Amino acid sequence: MLRRANGEGTIQKTTQGTYKAIIRIPGTPDRPSKTFKLRREAQAWLIDTASQLQHQTYIGSTTTTLSDWWDMWVSVYKIKSVSQATLDTYTSSKKRLSQSFLMMPLYKICRADVQKKFNRISDNSKRRTVEITRTGLNMCFNQAVNDKLLLNNPVTGTKLPPREQRQSKIYKPDMVKSFLEQANAETRLTAAGIPDEHNLQQRPYWDALLTIYNTGLRRAECCNLKWSDWDMENKHCLLVRGTKSEKSNRIIAISSTIITIFERRKAEAHGDYIFEQYGSEKPILDTDLYRFSRTRFGKSIHSLRHTWTSNAIKAGINPKIVQEQLGHTSVKTTLDIYTEISMEQKIDALERMIEKPDESE
Repeated sequence: MLRRANGEGTIQKTTQGTYKAIIRIPGTPDRPSKTFKLRREAQAWLIDTASQLQHQTYIGSTTTTLSDWWDMWVSVYKIKSVSQATLDTYTSSKKRLSQSFLMMPLYKICRADVQKKFNRISDNSKRRTVEITRTGLNMCFNQAVNDKLLLNNPVTGTKLPPREQRQSKIYKPDMVKSFLEQANAETRLTAAGIPDEHNLQQRPYWDALLTIYNTGLRRAECCNLKWSDWDMENKHCLLVRGTKSEKSNRIIAISSTIITIFERRKAEAHGDYIFEQYGSEKPILDTDLYRFSRTRFGKSIHSLRHTWTSNAIKAGINPKIVQEQLGHTSVKTTLDIYTEISMEQKIDALERMIEKPDESE
């Protein structure tokens, strides 16, 4: 045994030829230890641990695994503060992590371990998937640091894969024309002059898509709309219950186009929901609406939200108004993610500036 000064700990050479560093925590029976291949590594650990004890920044090793802590973090710190959709995202993020990684004690996880997991996820998934996983893991470890389970967050400093070249999510003019022609088509009649039942079954889905195209709502927000959300006195006002968080609850403005759709549907309504399944009081499901849109246009419903936002910005609507209509917490999100400005638009804007110089000069 190689003895050191009082309070600096001791180093023992094991029968396997390794070095075991031991230090006593003053005022407690705890004697944390760690084994190293080299004596200088053991010395460095003792010096670092002694410094942490002196400055009262030492955090002892915990046997809590990442899996157990993740569940604790969600059930204690997140369950009441985020929406069910966000909780589902946390569940999906945890499933992307390997079982061997989840069963590691928190204190043993280093930045390299975390980076390896991100690299592996990126091999089979898009960058956005890695980004979502890292966000959840980062918050989870931050809480562990705040709760004095860890000294540092191993997610800090990790890298995301490079961004993929983004493809336009906005409906092009020919797609918009085709969409509007189909969505606004009159109910077809059979040879006997009776409304076609298949067409009637599709009508609530077309009406919901038209509403999203004209308002920028999320698909779940649209499917959950109730008649009580529509102000019958001021028909241009609609209450939207957000799916992200309570902050996304908002009152939006709707156009006369949507009012016409709502009035027609109100005359045929059976229950509480604006977009109910044909012949039923149950609302249409957002998953069914998603498949309905994908089958016909090959794009997600979110593309209609992108299209509405881009059109609103191009029309000169104040970005702050667009942000509130969409239910974003930040106008930066609106401008960074949902607007695509073509080179033709940029040139047109510059030309108009030249044509109308500032007269104040």
